[in-house]
Amino acid sequence: MEKKDAYKKTNDLSLNKANRVCRTKEKADGHQKNYVEKAVDYIHRHINEPLSLELIAKNTYISSFYLSHLFHQVKKTTVGEYINRKRIEVAIKMMKDHRLLVKEVAKQIGYADAGYFSKTFIKYLGINPKQYMRQIYKEPITTHSLSDNPL
Repeated sequence: MEKKDAYKKTNDLSLNKANRVCRTKEKADGHQKNYVEKAVDYIHRHINEPLSLELIAKNTYISSFYLSHLFHQVKKTTVGEYINRKRIEVAIKMMKDHRLLVKEVAKQIGYADAGYFSKTFIKYLGINPKQYMRQIYKEPITTHSLSDNPL
């Protein structure tokens, strides 16, 4: 009988320890997701500004190395890829809603270089921004500048 009791106590202790480890891991996973959620929120709020891993990490109060690691672990992509994808999504919406010059779309979503924006756009959609706009409007594109003032 003593062997059964000793076995049961050992088994109960092992289960308790395993449960504590699981709860600790769940807490850690929650903290990790929280940091990534803060980073994603920062990216969304500042998508039209210059963004870097270092700047995002600074504003989420963790190291850039740790943010990079967590972001990839949770989102299965890099911070840079995530930013580019979100910027292209915003660009697509802008192109559907407004007829703008490619360089103006690029500038409004945080790309200083319209050429780099076009290369990134091609990477994700397989066509350049002007071709995309032609497809949307199914007509030759005549864009206007935001700085054009029809007075």
